[in-house]
Amino acid sequence: MFLRSVVAGMVVVAGAAFSQPLGLTESRPGSIKPPTLNAPYSLEELHVSIYPSGNGSAPKEIRTTTKAFRDSQGRVRTERIAPPGAEGENRLLVTLTDGPHGRACFLNSDDKVAHCFSGLAIKAGAAPTFVPAEDLGSRTIAGVRAEGKRGKDGTRPAEQWTSPDLHLVLQSTTGADGSLQTKTAITMLRVGEPDASLFEIPADFKIVEETGDRAVIFEGAPIVGALRPGNGVSQPKPIRKVAPSYTEEARRDKITGTVGLTMVVGADGRATNIRVTRSLDPGLDQQAIKALREWVFEPGQKDGKAVPVLAAIEMNFRLQ
Repeated sequence: MFLRSVVAGMVVVAGAAFSQPLGLTESRPGSIKPPTLNAPYSLEELHVSIYPSGNGSAPKEIRTTTKAFRDSQGRVRTERIAPPGAEGENRLLVTLTDGPHGRACFLNSDDKVAHCFSGLAIKAGAAPTFVPAEDLGSRTIAGVRAEGKRGKDGTRPAEQWTSPDLHLVLQSTTGADGSLQTKTAITMLRVGEPDASLFEIPADFKIVEETGDRAVIFEGAPIVGALRPGNGVSQPKPIRKVAPSYTEEARRDKITGTVGLTMVVGADGRATNIRVTRSLDPGLDQQAIKALREWVFEPGQKDGKAVPVLAAIEMNFRLQ
């Protein structure tokens, strides 16, 4: 028996919904959620992903923290630090969402540029996947009243505690011991109006009003412009592939499966702004990123010129 990695075919990335969690690769947003009015707050949210070990050793944990602010008008600011190992690790990623005016801006603190999209439709997000089945009553969490429900998120057991006054999930757990678990918890919650300056673009930033087919990758650069395939833009084609390696831990635990990745293929044929969109194992995720950085592509073109293009691939890790 031995382990090997297999690289699957390239897949073009379709437009991603703006309602996806922060930090995911975003293409041009088409709509934003209706604003929540008269429920202002400031908070930090801790997100923990717990990966089980296959040999009885302690599970692996990955922790990320997001700061969020909402004013009485329903405007929202979110701040996240790109985690170690990600493209542009330890950089501040900021989004300003002005639901009342259908506008969203991504702030690039490195270059002091705000990439803004206006005239966005106000639409409800995707239907929640959590289906409650049992009422857990109410209790106080982070100083506010929360109502608990137990049920399923897809096929996995889940539990959520929600503030009816703030329309906010304060705690949640999805999954069970021995399987992949995700936990979120709101900490440092303060109910009340945040500083109004948090929702404004700093005066020393250049504001770029984005139009047309330009896509935005809210990632380590932290923001990079790219085009989507179609409408005269050709898809990049790999001309040199490098298969990812197994880590010693993954080999020992006999982990197999698929890592999904998005990227921008630059005009030089190299992959940048690489992001894991389907995680398999923390170590194998990083091995997939490392391998993809060695790939060479025939870049996408528009009007006969090489241009940066948004794309995605899958890398499969298999036992044989």
